[in-house]
Amino acid sequence: MEKFSKLPFIVPTKKGFVFLGLCALIYLSATQSQSGLLFLVLGIIVGAFVLNVFTSFLLIRKVKVDMDETIKATEGCAVPSPLKITNLSKFSLGLIEISSQYGVLMKIYSLPANVDSHVMPEIVFPRRGIYPLKNLMMKSTYPFGLVKASMKLSGSGEAIVFPDIYKCLPAQASGFEPMVGGSCQDKHSSPSGFDFSGVRPMQSGDSFRHIHWKSSAKGTGIMIKEFSEELSGRLTIFLDSRASAGMELCDMAARAAGSIAFSSLDAGHHVEIVDPSREDSLVVPPFSTGDALLEFIARTRPSDDFNPTDKMKDVLKKISSRSAVVIVAVRHEGLNEAVEFLLSQNRKVSLYVPDSMNGDLLPANIKVYKYAKNTIYQ
Repeated sequence: MEKFSKLPFIVPTKKGFVFLGLCALIYLSATQSQSGLLFLVLGIIVGAFVLNVFTSFLLIRKVKVDMDETIKATEGCAVPSPLKITNLSKFSLGLIEISSQYGVLMKIYSLPANVDSHVMPEIVFPRRGIYPLKNLMMKSTYPFGLVKASMKLSGSGEAIVFPDIYKCLPAQASGFEPMVGGSCQDKHSSPSGFDFSGVRPMQSGDSFRHIHWKSSAKGTGIMIKEFSEELSGRLTIFLDSRASAGMELCDMAARAAGSIAFSSLDAGHHVEIVDPSREDSLVVPPFSTGDALLEFIARTRPSDDFNPTDKMKDVLKKISSRSAVVIVAVRHEGLNEAVEFLLSQNRKVSLYVPDSMNGDLLPANIKVYKYAKNTIYQ
């Protein structure tokens, strides 16, 4: 996204005010002593100040900032991709700061003339979410630091801050189907895969690509390679985001849901994630990069309290009939009833709750896992 600048606004810095005060003292001394030398010194000092004002006004308008429509980052980490800054003037610039309503986006100490530079942002967003980047302000105290030229940058964009996921075990899945790369193995064999299980005589319909040449060369006939059949399961993550639990707990649940989803994707499962506060859901195939999933979680906002069983009834109408259900909860209210309903629908259910939640309030007939800030355990 290209940003076009408006006219800059110039004010003296603290150093500039001290500088002006020094000019006033020199002027008073010069008028009382009738010294032409002091007037000469005063003229040099005032000339430097005027030069600073003039160059700040002209040169800051020559800085061009190119940004993507969206900036992607991870909570607690610096933005990983640089921004393109162009100096259109014939002079080197520096001492430039670009800030947003969330803090300083970047600082540029030196910017060569007529060169495109790529500068890494310095801002760190403390938590996941969507941060609108409007009314960006560019400031410069170049060249002497006596005045600060400030200029608004037009245009708009947003920073998408992903949850900070961590390693954990994949969730329980169901509805297994044959798929190359799946983490689960069946008793049946397949002509393709990664886990070699043996050879068999060639039959009608077998492809020549599957011939095991080493065995076939022994003269016993053409042999075909066999592999253990690999399976991929399905699971649906129900992300509880009831605001009454507090933002910190909702963020912990978001990290846990993202971590479970990624470990399940890496295990070769299809993952669907549901946000009860929204109508839509997201289905992610195995081995995907997962950016869409992280963005979905980043856009999840705390919701009003709801009845988990009623929400589950709505969810079951949308998801696969063979998918396991994974509940990442922030409150215990309604969990027992929701689990009983899911079990009555012959669903495989896993429950993830905060480590601070009292275990006596949780269902006793399913596996219950606990999550903390950066770990999940049973």
